[in-house]
Amino acid sequence: MVRGAQVTEADVRLVVDVGVRDEGDRTVVTVWNRSVAQGAAVQTRTLDEGLLGEVFSNHGLGTLIHTNEYENIRPALRRDIRAIQQLIRQGVDADELLKRSRASIEQQLGDYVIFEIDRNPVGCVALHVDPVRRQGELACLYVSPAHENEGIGRKLIQFVETRARQLGIERLLALSTQAFTYFQSKGGFVEGTPDDLSPDRRERYEKSGRNSKVLVKRLQ
Repeated sequence: MVRGAQVTEADVRLVVDVGVRDEGDRTVVTVWNRSVAQGAAVQTRTLDEGLLGEVFSNHGLGTLIHTNEYENIRPALRRDIRAIQQLIRQGVDADELLKRSRASIEQQLGDYVIFEIDRNPVGCVALHVDPVRRQGELACLYVSPAHENEGIGRKLIQFVETRARQLGIERLLALSTQAFTYFQSKGGFVEGTPDDLSPDRRERYEKSGRNSKVLVKRLQ
């Protein structure tokens, strides 16, 4: 299948198994084929000749085609812990993120939010709050490579900033080894120093040996 090509549902059925179901105001077509090219679209006369949404793959397990792709940012739930670990694994392997155990995520689960597209987690971020110092740390920001350059990272940063302001946080911190220029250009952060960290956080910072840059953004 050629990227961006227009094909009919009949054409798709020749090479893949297509399932169709109605969900109220939209029709969802699930295409179980790893080879479907991202960006292709399906047009079918059986659905009022409506042009269904663009194809996107879900971790290589299938392709979901729908009429009105939607996105949502929501609090992470206990069932999301495994998805968070799987989502950030590539970032951990590339030394972009600190490895997080299931127990550590579960302990701070209330700090995490998920960015999902059609109920599939494609991004995450956490806001760890230090109420004594009235500051928060933006942590574990990651977006699936399949959804890079879609503005999801910026939306997650904006979400955290809004939440931090609601909590009366005056300064937002971020620690990064490789994405510091992203935080500066997209998030408006400026470079800080380890002195900006709380004593406890600085101790953990030094023990990690990652030599991350400390980034700061004043919210009030």
